[in-house]
Amino acid sequence: MKLFALLFAAILGSSVGVSATAPKSEGIEEFEWLVGSWLRSGGKIQETWGRLSNSLLEGASYIVDGETGAKRQDEWILLASMGDDLYYITKPGRNPEPVPFRLVATGANSATFENLNHDFPQRIIYERVGETMLTVTIEGPGDNGETQRIDFAYEREK
Repeated sequence: MKLFALLFAAILGSSVGVSATAPKSEGIEEFEWLVGSWLRSGGKIQETWGRLSNSLLEGASYIVDGETGAKRQDEWILLASMGDDLYYITKPGRNPEPVPFRLVATGANSATFENLNHDFPQRIIYERVGETMLTVTIEGPGDNGETQRIDFAYEREK
């Protein structure tokens, strides 16, 4: 929990580059459907989400050993409502600092978070497909200057 207090301090002192005005968020409750455990196709990556408060969801991504089932946490994630903005704050194990992405677009079943000041990704898109499927897309500039897009499909664990 102390790590997340530090993440809040980082986001409050950070400038997040976005290309559009963020939509006014109705709050974390819009994303309550994320709470639970999601397993990526192939079963080697698990993403879990839990509600910490009325303004905060906590997530984590784990690498799962296919033989032993042992899990190693690879990424910490917060979905935090701050004022009129909603932030997706991620701290991958390989990054020295957390990276904030601000909510810039929502749909009935999707949310797009953006930070144009970050190298890759610059956009993270969550899309719910029915009640049991989730697609997470990361986008940003590729080595050749064109937009690189990577899609990850998850299924809700029972």
